[in-house]
Amino acid sequence: MSLVLYRLGIWTYFHLIKALSPVLPAAKKWTEGRKNLDNELASVEAKREGSKTIWIHCSSLGEFEQGRPVIERIKYEHPDEKICLSFFSPSGYEIRRNYELADFVVYFPSDIPSELNYFLNKIEPKLTLFVKYDFWWNTLAELQNRKIPTYFFSCIIRDKHWITKWYSGFARNILKGVTAIFTQDKESCERLKKIGLTRTQFAGDTRIDRVLEIASKPIKRPEIEKFCGDDHIIICGSTWPQDHRIIFQSIDWSISKGWKWIIAPHQMSEKEFLILEEKFQNHIIRYSALEKQSHVSPQVKVLLVDRIGMLNTLYYYADAVYIGGGFGKGIHNTLEPLSFLKPLAFGPKYENFSEAVRAVNKKYAKVIHNAADMLAFMEEQKVIENSNQEETRRIIEGDLLRYSGATEIVYKAIKSHFA
Repeated sequence: MSLVLYRLGIWTYFHLIKALSPVLPAAKKWTEGRKNLDNELASVEAKREGSKTIWIHCSSLGEFEQGRPVIERIKYEHPDEKICLSFFSPSGYEIRRNYELADFVVYFPSDIPSELNYFLNKIEPKLTLFVKYDFWWNTLAELQNRKIPTYFFSCIIRDKHWITKWYSGFARNILKGVTAIFTQDKESCERLKKIGLTRTQFAGDTRIDRVLEIASKPIKRPEIEKFCGDDHIIICGSTWPQDHRIIFQSIDWSISKGWKWIIAPHQMSEKEFLILEEKFQNHIIRYSALEKQSHVSPQVKVLLVDRIGMLNTLYYYADAVYIGGGFGKGIHNTLEPLSFLKPLAFGPKYENFSEAVRAVNKKYAKVIHNAADMLAFMEEQKVIENSNQEETRRIIEGDLLRYSGATEIVYKAIKSHFA
């Protein structure tokens, strides 16, 4: 593929999104979110008062979580720097549009040269950071034309990624002009170096820096301790209806064996809460209700987390953790429970997450296909000897430390660009 063909294809792609917006909800959301972008960018230009920005681009919410530790470090060391945070996806923008450490939060317009140049003229970056692998070739080429230092971090390139194939020559040539690429794992670093991208360095995963910091300062919650008592606790994080079916089938046996459940659904909706309450009936209590009670009924064995933003601190109380999403598009965050050195289980859709693959290979995570697997996982956590538990914790901790420290590596590389 040549850059000319790419430009033709990308023009068609973005105009097709706009054309389909009346009939496709996702296209409509993408288009409507950008309706006022010109005015927002004009406002950015006025508010920065001639100072240049640090442009940090994230495709969506997951990439934001990887970029967040670097943003925090920049703002801590250089509070006067203006950070412009951009998103491609509405899901990332809508949730983080008021992120307090970004001076400006905007949509990435498109990779069409006319729209891109307007965007760059308005935000005027002196440094650009891309999180993971949101490769926009017109953007990268223009940043190089303008001689703006450009970095990628938390980048991960799998074996079958098209950038490693023979037909990606134009893209490789553009990436050779990038200031540096920092990868999440050594394998990605080696793949990029093999195709001639020598400005590549293994740094680790910035998410690990963040979860380790959270785990180092555990939040004690008396109401959770009141619910847990002396029972074994399994926490089910970011679960979907497919996960709930396995939980329903496991509940009676688990209660008889001294287990309690803390369930945090991915979909925080009243509809989902009511479905779970109907299934568990007198065995379940919402967190919002638990907070107000001085006593928990002995028959209550399931705590329903109905508050956003607290799951990552609850893993402290777990004896075992089940992560949802493995029967759908893919599992959710495993690093948060791992930072508390907890054994994991999840469904079969996990192969696209290197930390999950590593956990399965090293046997501190188990793949669940049905209720029998779930019960076996829970029983295993009860009977495992203390010495084996400590060995598992050491293995988890070793893996986390091996891939930590990326935030510091990235910051040291970019700090020379700050005033």
